Amino acid sequence: MIESATSPGRSFRALPRPQCAVALRSSRFRSTRPHSAATLHAVLLCGFLSVCPDVYADAPPAADAFATPASVTLPWLNNIQAPVLSGESLLSWTSLRSFYSRRQNRPAWLSGNRPTRNATRLLDVLRSADKEGLNPADYHIPVMTTARLPANELELLLTDAALRYAHDQLTGHFVPQQMDPQWFITTPVVPDIAASLQAALDNNQLVQWLNALPPPHPAYAQLRAALARYRVLAAQGPRPTIEAGPNLKPGEDDSRVPALRQRLAGNDAVAHGSAEAATLYDDALATAMRHFQATHGLEPDGIVGTSTRTALNISLPQRIDQLQVNMERWRWLPRQFATPHIRVNMAGFELQVEENDHPVLRMHVIVGKQLLSTPEFNSRLTHIVFNPYWTVPQSIASKEILPILKKNPAYLAKENLQVFDSWAADAQPIDPAGIDWSQYTQKHFPFRLRQLPGPHNSLGQMKFLLPNGYDIYLHDTPSRSLFNKSVRALSHGCIRLQKPTELAEYLLGNSVKWNLGTIAAAIARQETLTVTLPRPIPIYMLYFTAWVDSEGNVQFRDDVYKRNMKLAQAFENVN
Repeated sequence: MIESATSPGRSFRALPRPQCAVALRSSRFRSTRPHSAATLHAVLLCGFLSVCPDVYADAPPAADAFATPASVTLPWLNNIQAPVLSGESLLSWTSLRSFYSRRQNRPAWLSGNRPTRNATRLLDVLRSADKEGLNPADYHIPVMTTARLPANELELLLTDAALRYAHDQLTGHFVPQQMDPQWFITTPVVPDIAASLQAALDNNQLVQWLNALPPPHPAYAQLRAALARYRVLAAQGPRPTIEAGPNLKPGEDDSRVPALRQRLAGNDAVAHGSAEAATLYDDALATAMRHFQATHGLEPDGIVGTSTRTALNISLPQRIDQLQVNMERWRWLPRQFATPHIRVNMAGFELQVEENDHPVLRMHVIVGKQLLSTPEFNSRLTHIVFNPYWTVPQSIASKEILPILKKNPAYLAKENLQVFDSWAADAQPIDPAGIDWSQYTQKHFPFRLRQLPGPHNSLGQMKFLLPNGYDIYLHDTPSRSLFNKSVRALSHGCIRLQKPTELAEYLLGNSVKWNLGTIAAAIARQETLTVTLPRPIPIYMLYFTAWVDSEGNVQFRDDVYKRNMKLAQAFENVN
């Protein structure tokens, strides 16, 4: 049954126009999460106004913003029998009905059948939705600016567009779990958008309301600026690709150098030096190349090998798509993070502790391999374990260690591994000398292996606990050289830390009992000790393949887990 728009004290008739059945385009990705009772207007009109930049200026209305509306069919708001107008699907149908119910069905954007100043302000924002990585066509722009619509239809399309745009900015254009099956971050509360829009109009603060809709995080604003810049570069036309061939090294003369110089033009480090047509790979170009490599997660050696050439040949439209995808990921996140909090970016292989939008501690991390990828979720760090035991997961014991034991039973003693007779809570340690390892298989391996604490323990000398359903934690590692690799998707899922002592010092900093000296003493005792943090610290496991660093450089990374592919395709279908 199709909903009908009803209101006490009024009677409406259906519009005398054929109903158009149209595809909902991106609606199959749109969230169906119910609105909560919370009203966003108090937050948007009070909390964010002091911190949000004026993304959309309060410009005077343009005379030609709308096609001239046709005469209104009276009464002005009709009982629409299907959520389709002029071939446009009203995807915020439920919210739209709520909005007009609050207004006693009074028009919001028309005065005397003419668009108001607020209507033009809204239209200006919707027409520039592409600056947010969104598609203006999703907000009825073509039909509202070219078709001579009945005034009442224009009114409803404007409201639907405002509600849809607000929803997309506040919660994301796509449902995260549909785009990324490894997304388990707590979903932000969906506000009552109809109520907040009504409050903005009542208080004559529509522009402020629109300014407050995009994510307020500085990282999002930086990506928005990067998107604008890369669109300018893309408008200059395609660039030549770097052809395959031997590695190109600084100081060499090569016919590919002019293409290389053009490829780097407009990046954060412009390749100055020789004339564009010169074939010498000179020092200036090598400096620009090292900068390019550093901002793309590559070894900054100046050598144009296979990986560097692949990164160079990614087109500007593809980079624009990458920026757009990462902006959408920010829309999926809470609009405010607790301070302090910890963010781990799996795609960037980095952890940072943030206070008031500023990093106070950074370090490299090692994340899960592609086949054992670390999921995206949020939790709270609660405990630190000094000198931890490592209980070897059954899968690792049976798949990786058992084949070694069949060839070399002495491996257990070398790695300080104990053997228990089962996985039961009362399991007992047994002497491995009496075990014939050849009799056991990956599917039949009843033993539990546990590595004793010590500097060579696989968890290192510290483990950081965060309750979650994925058996993920942070830990030290004895394999320090791995942090020198550019791509660090090397673990079985847990996060290995480059600077565990610094993180422990930060987390325990509010306690008079703990400092670098007492931490070192606890480790030196080689006794397992679990310490409860003075206060739990929120932590987010995230996945960003593009961001802007503290020096203003746009950083790009490979989609190592292939989690952006479906989202990028969805945006491409919408666009």
